Amino acid sequence: MLLTPLAAVLVLAHGRQRAAAFRGAVLAVAAVAVMLPWMAVNLARFEKPVLLTTNDGTTWLGANCADSYHGATMGGWTVLCVVADPDYSPDEEPSVRSARQRSLAVHYVRDHLSDVPGVVLARVGRTLDLYGLRDLVHQDVGEERPRWAAWAGVVSFWLLAAAAVLGARLVRRRDRWLLLLPVLLVLCTRVLFYGGHRIRSSAEPTVVLLAAVAVAAGRGARGYRDQP
Repeated sequence: MLLTPLAAVLVLAHGRQRAAAFRGAVLAVAAVAVMLPWMAVNLARFEKPVLLTTNDGTTWLGANCADSYHGATMGGWTVLCVVADPDYSPDEEPSVRSARQRSLAVHYVRDHLSDVPGVVLARVGRTLDLYGLRDLVHQDVGEERPRWAAWAGVVSFWLLAAAAVLGARLVRRRDRWLLLLPVLLVLCTRVLFYGGHRIRSSAEPTVVLLAAVAVAAGRGARGYRDQP
């Protein structure tokens, strides 16, 4: 839902007006056509309107509470805030539960607006493996990942991200914006929800591709210098 309008804007900005408008319209229609059957089923089967999922309430509540606004889990998501909901019941109709949890989360945000900027920075920092690393690795271990592998993933991302910054400067502007669309998408969703390295997967192909551009350019320059 976020990627489609971003891609349409890119198409309109880098094409002739009539052709770009046609391509943007085709892009929008194709995206709606893919999602429409699922959305129609959801709108028909739940008590309250649901477009894509009933998990948004749980996500918002776990990301906007005392535990996720302070301490070691700041900027992240915690199940403790979800289970602490006094009205929670496994038998509750999913769309009703989601709406109620969204309302609780929104009320918490409104009551703690002064904390929001710091929490947003923490969310972005977590997504980039620059904040809350101990907690992130602890979560990985809790999901049965070896600790050494979790840390290896963090270091690998740091190296790839640094190379990707260099690679981004080497590609054409149009290609650069196209590749950066998933990155913008991830940043938007992390600001709205919560940060974590395991949920930045939509942006990681871009990071790998741009890092590959930098490595290839470096090898090409070295090969040119080594020629007699």
